[in-house]
Amino acid sequence: CTSASGGSATISFNVVVPAPVVVTNPTLSLSANGVSVSNGSTVTATGGSASFSWGSTNAVSCMLNGTSVQTSGSQTFSGLTTGTRTYSCTSASGGSATISFNVVVP
Repeated sequence: CTSASGGSATISFNVVVPAPVVVTNPTLSLSANGVSVSNGSTVTATGGSASFSWGSTNAVSCMLNGTSVQTSGSQTFSGLTTGTRTYSCTSASGGSATISFNVVVP
């Protein structure tokens, strides 16, 4: 800027642009009764029970059949009823992934 008397002033500043946030989605694997489960798969839970094994990469929290589980493990679930279930995980960066499958109790 220049004043009427000829003086001037300068203001300097830096603009800091933050790095973009990278969201990483987890990668999931799921099997039931020894058979791989993917989106839309059907799991047979004879007597209302089924044995599940699961794993994930880039996940910090997971849910299976409405129960909080470790990011990898195995467990037999009993008391299952016919319906849709999910295995879902969330990453530290806020990404998520879900496998939705059907349970059938004969």
